[in-house]
Amino acid sequence: MEDKIMMTSLERVAAAIQFKEADRVPCVPIVCGAARRVYGISYSEWCQDEELCAKAWLQSQELFGYDAFVTLVDLSVEAADFGQEVQYPYDDTPHPNYNNPIITCVDDYLTKVKRIDFATAPRMQKKCQDA
Repeated sequence: MEDKIMMTSLERVAAAIQFKEADRVPCVPIVCGAARRVYGISYSEWCQDEELCAKAWLQSQELFGYDAFVTLVDLSVEAADFGQEVQYPYDDTPHPNYNNPIITCVDDYLTKVKRIDFATAPRMQKKCQDA
């Protein structure tokens, strides 16, 4: 029986995306917000603080040993920066305030939806303190 050389996660993923043989199939779970529970923070903290988000993903990867990250945060990032009020429940995914939608009729697309300034968009343009 032939011994296979153990690959690093990076080597394994790189081999897989190049359709080459790896020592095993890479494990890339859709952990997303569940990582926040490993780190012990609320969903609200996790999705609005990029440092905490990254630390939670790293800690979950260290605990479970998967090979790569699926870096989805939540589906309201763009909506918030278009001006939609977003609610941040403690233990659930952020979502638009369904009782106060920014778009209530077809005309609202022309009058209420503005072009996003990526330099100032709070959720889409996070800047590091040291930058």
